[in-house]
Amino acid sequence: QAAAQRDQQVREILADAAPPGQHRIGGGRNIGAARLIGAAGVDRARQRARCRLRIGLGWRTEHARKDNTNATDGVDDSQHAWELGVSQPFAGGLTAYARVGRSFRFANVDEFSFTSPGAILAPQTSRDAEIGARWTHAQGQVEARLYRSDLTNEIGFDPNAPGPFGFPGANVNFDPTRRQGVELDARQQVAANLGLRVNANVREATFR
Repeated sequence: QAAAQRDQQVREILADAAPPGQHRIGGGRNIGAARLIGAAGVDRARQRARCRLRIGLGWRTEHARKDNTNATDGVDDSQHAWELGVSQPFAGGLTAYARVGRSFRFANVDEFSFTSPGAILAPQTSRDAEIGARWTHAQGQVEARLYRSDLTNEIGFDPNAPGPFGFPGANVNFDPTRRQGVELDARQQVAANLGLRVNANVREATFR
C-alpha cells in the first residue's frame, strides 16, 4: 500500500507533462515496461509558511518489431524515456513546478505504410524542458508555462520526397527541429452546470 501511494504521488508530480507516444505497429509487436521512482513529501518547517517539496522520477522502455514493411530490413528497435519533475506548493493556492526529460515515439502503421521505397522511419526522440506555475482558487484555476522540445528524427510528411506509388509525397524523418513557446490556461466555474475555459498558446517551430 505504501508503494502504491508513493507511485500515485509521483504520477501527480509528473501529471502535466505529455507522455511519450505509444503506438502498436500493425503486423508487429510492442513490448513495454515502466517504472516510477519517487521521493515525495519532504516537509520543511519555515518561519512563516509550511512548504512541501515533491520530487518525482519516471522512466519507460519499449521495444518495437515490425516484419511486414515496404523497407527491406524491417524494424527492430528499443527506446527509453525518462522524466524528472519538481513541484513546490506555496501559500494561497500557488504551485510552481519544473520538469526535464527524454521522450520518444515509434511510427504508427499509417506512417510506416507510406514511406519512400526502401526507407525506414527511425523512432522520433525529444529532449524536453518545462517550467510553470499554477494558481488554484475556489472557482477555478490559472496556469502558465514555458516549454521547449528539441526533437531528433521528427516524423512527418514531406510533399517533395519520392512517394511509394510513383508520385511525390511520403513520410520521412526530418532534420533536427525545435518547438518552444508559452501557454496560458484559465478555467472558471461560473455556475454549478456552467464553466468557462480560455487557452492561449504561442509556439515557435524551427529547424536546429
